[in-house]
Amino acid sequence: MHDIDYAEVRRLRAMDMTCREIGKQLGTTGDVICKIVKRLGLPSLRNRTRQQPVDVPTLFATWNDSRLTVAEVARKLGITTGYLYRLADRHALPERDHHHRCNVLEEATPEEDEASRESLALAPGVQRRINELGIGMPVAELPDVPPWFSVTTEPGPYAEDWEGVYPYE
Repeated sequence: MHDIDYAEVRRLRAMDMTCREIGKQLGTTGDVICKIVKRLGLPSLRNRTRQQPVDVPTLFATWNDSRLTVAEVARKLGITTGYLYRLADRHALPERDHHHRCNVLEEATPEEDEASRESLALAPGVQRRINELGIGMPVAELPDVPPWFSVTTEPGPYAEDWEGVYPYE
């Protein structure tokens, strides 16, 4: 079996290290260390939160700061958002409005605007075809419509061949 120093396991467990972390340090698996921890009667870390303690007045002050999002409050306190919500339930903190910040914090520079505009430009052939068809232009700016594009209401030379095809006419 493994030659493991139980005193070292006790010392590392007192430092709140998990079985896996202790196992890595001692050169064995976390399962072996968990069995040793159980045999030694050491407390389990499974149901404990490993979050740092939060000062309650600081929690109340940051929670009620409407300029901060929930994620920013958690980051400022050094905890996860899930743990922050658990603390909010535990201390009966009031509901917060859920608002999010956009990742854009500054206005774009003229160089960035120009680079963005260039990246959105259409291929020249596509742009020519759009101009030919007048797609996306206001009606006043439409170029002359070519004759092959016009719609006529007069029957064509083969109109009688199509009789009966559209029974609802």
